[in-house]
Amino acid sequence: MIRDFIYLDIERVRSFLAQMTQGLTSERTVDSGHEIGGAVAGEGRVPFLVRGEATADYRFSRTQHETKSLHDYIFAELLNQLDDDQLLRLPQADFRWEPEAFHDGDFVLTSGIVKIVDYESGLETLQNLPKLMRSVSKLASFGAKQGQNLDVKSVESQLRSLHLSDVGSFIDQFYGGLVRIKVYPYGEPSYVFVGTAEKASFRYSPAALSSLYGSIIDAGWQCLLQVNIGKSHTTEKFGETGSQIEDAVEMLIDQLGMLTNLAQGVQFPSIAMTPIAVYREIGT
Repeated sequence: MIRDFIYLDIERVRSFLAQMTQGLTSERTVDSGHEIGGAVAGEGRVPFLVRGEATADYRFSRTQHETKSLHDYIFAELLNQLDDDQLLRLPQADFRWEPEAFHDGDFVLTSGIVKIVDYESGLETLQNLPKLMRSVSKLASFGAKQGQNLDVKSVESQLRSLHLSDVGSFIDQFYGGLVRIKVYPYGEPSYVFVGTAEKASFRYSPAALSSLYGSIIDAGWQCLLQVNIGKSHTTEKFGETGSQIEDAVEMLIDQLGMLTNLAQGVQFPSIAMTPIAVYREIGT
């Protein structure tokens, strides 16, 4: 089986695998090269550290690195280590989507419809909308000559009523730099895993994926994720220290946190999760 990774959080994979296999070297390969010339003998095998030995007559330099291809192999090791008791596979015909069915830290391997929302790219598009609409207006005037109708003035009027600068500020404050991954194992909106992804862990940019597949991606992708379940508490119970100034500042921060939770929080039947890997299987 070949896996083509769309997203891979390699640091989590390395951490989990290191704990399950009693240790994992920080670097998997060592390239040994010489400045003048000479023989180099290597020993070892993937995935363990390769040791290089050289004759004493030459000066050698070593560069330690770990390639993306080896990252993919490490993920395969982790997946092989997870047994049925540690891994929930979805969708299942007899699975009941209830709060009690999920526990904090559960590993879930699922497939289904995937939606990736890149708020930063969306904000850039939003900020460029006025210029974009002017260009569309010119194209529309050309289209009108060809007998096509496009009510650009109506669209422009709607954009002005949105107060784009205010909308942009709101998105930048609460969603700036945020990439959401939503996974629908059963292909319907009621049952969804929602998580925040690290942009650097994408092999393809979210914008490129949207242009290739559209905003709703139904391509049978596999997703390994980790469930996040916590209890809800009011901040008032945990906000007093005895210092009036500190308590006042903390109360203000708590209020801002409540706004952030209102904007980004996940409520059942949606399930909060941390994405570990998103990939497509080739040759199955």
